[in-house]
Amino acid sequence: MSRRVTVTVVVVVVVLLFTADCVVAVSGPSQYLGREMLPEEGLSPASRDPRRALHGHPEEASKRFMPSVYEIHTRAWLYELSVKYQRTLRTLLDVPQSEWLALVDAGVDVVWLVGTWSHGSFAGSAERSRPDTMQTFADNLGPDFSPKDVLGSPFAVTNYTLASDLGTDADLASLRASLGKLGLQLMLDYTAGAMAIDSDMALRHPELFVHCLKPSGQCPLTHYATNGIAFPWNPATHEPLADIGAVNMWNVESRGQMLFQLLQVADRADYVYIRYPELAMNDFIELQFGDEIRKMSGGAQDRPTAEWWMETVYTVKRKFPHVKLVADPTHVRFTHSLRLFAFDYVYDRALTEALRIGNLRNLTTTLNATTSLELESSVHVVEDHTTERATTYFGVYQRADTAAVAAMTLPGLRMYYMGQFEGRSAPLDIRLRRWAREEVNPVTETLYNKLLFITQHPVFHEGTWEWATTSQVSDSVHPPLAWFWRLGNERRLVVVNHSDFPVTAMIPVEGALLPEMTSPGGEEAGKNPDASVGFTDLFTGRALVRAVCTVSDPQQGLDVSIEPWEAFVFAF
Repeated sequence: MSRRVTVTVVVVVVVLLFTADCVVAVSGPSQYLGREMLPEEGLSPASRDPRRALHGHPEEASKRFMPSVYEIHTRAWLYELSVKYQRTLRTLLDVPQSEWLALVDAGVDVVWLVGTWSHGSFAGSAERSRPDTMQTFADNLGPDFSPKDVLGSPFAVTNYTLASDLGTDADLASLRASLGKLGLQLMLDYTAGAMAIDSDMALRHPELFVHCLKPSGQCPLTHYATNGIAFPWNPATHEPLADIGAVNMWNVESRGQMLFQLLQVADRADYVYIRYPELAMNDFIELQFGDEIRKMSGGAQDRPTAEWWMETVYTVKRKFPHVKLVADPTHVRFTHSLRLFAFDYVYDRALTEALRIGNLRNLTTTLNATTSLELESSVHVVEDHTTERATTYFGVYQRADTAAVAAMTLPGLRMYYMGQFEGRSAPLDIRLRRWAREEVNPVTETLYNKLLFITQHPVFHEGTWEWATTSQVSDSVHPPLAWFWRLGNERRLVVVNHSDFPVTAMIPVEGALLPEMTSPGGEEAGKNPDASVGFTDLFTGRALVRAVCTVSDPQQGLDVSIEPWEAFVFAF
């Protein structure tokens, strides 16, 4: 992202314009009342260094209302760390503490270790049997690609115990305790309504799965495993997920078994990510296998009156009240239903797609249609294991960077992906044990260093968010995205121009949003017509100084000029 600030006026004096009884200060961005203003001047100690407060009480930082989560592909991470330290790191306990501390310093609250559960050979073998898939893997990793690099999907779980090559369940408990002392919480994942084809459950209790009703050998292997167990559909594409078996979620015993599996995960984690939550929803089961299940049972089994998730979320919360459940619907049409099931957080893929399209008017409409409560219970993401890298998904890194500023300054859970901070463009496929080596993008890395530092402040985690009213000054373009945060006497204004056009806009700052302050003579700012307020951009340290009566006027406001694909986070 270009950090060029176009509101700069290079002057060494403050010009006063008189409009009625209001004194308007027009100044350069680094000037304050006729003198140079240092980037940190005028900010509280917590604003200058939010880590000062967080690092003093890490256990409190880990309980923040709107957390930052870092998704790690566990085996690829261990592979990369082994290269970095020039020794083999096999287990979770082999990871040097300095790596965890680096995440703490970056402002991460929750670490999500993807691919920690036991898995069999079926998923990897299935991937290696597909020439097109293997060619894609080879293209990703380059000429040194080997079939040994292919692990298969980490969501094809055979048993919810720590994979033996990563350690023991006791090791996992020890790691979680150690992370807690650093102020980090642990997220683990769970696949709803399905288990690996070669899972313990499928081998011992195949009757708990959906089966092909045709004689052996007549079931199409595109939709069924050789043992007759059905593959569930991908809810977004309706393509078969050919490494997991569909559990019969209308069977009472099957529902009980899947609840038991989820409770196992919740017992070991602080957050639980739910993959394919639709596979346990009655409407989707009806669409996939309703008739098949009825025929399998001779009519004895039918659609349950209650949704499994309604009962399950209640049960998990009653047993593990501290655990947060995070649902990731594969298609946006299921988002609303999942919110009704009382998940703590649900992925907001509609916002991600709106950011990709990059139309400011559509983005504003999307955000205006989402309530504050819905935002607070949403997961905001610009790249993860289900998407392309942000630079590919958004087209260029500038678009990806402003999308990140927008998404990661909204209320809710902020999800980051391994390699995102460095601006990596090479795919990180969770079915592989490693990724291609590449150079860090210095522009994106600098942006994230600043963004992560800025959003560590408690105002972005415990504060109150509200949409900002904006009006455009320039013609034929839509005003930028803008919103306020406040906590105590701390205020932030986020302004994002996620478009191809420069924008000048007016953003009124109502009196209640203005922090308590006094004029140099000690009078309250609101009673002094000469009072000014400084807005400091935390990316650049530059400041705008405006008269209080101007910025608080609904017909005027703070004037902001912003270049294409640029963002500001003002402290005031």
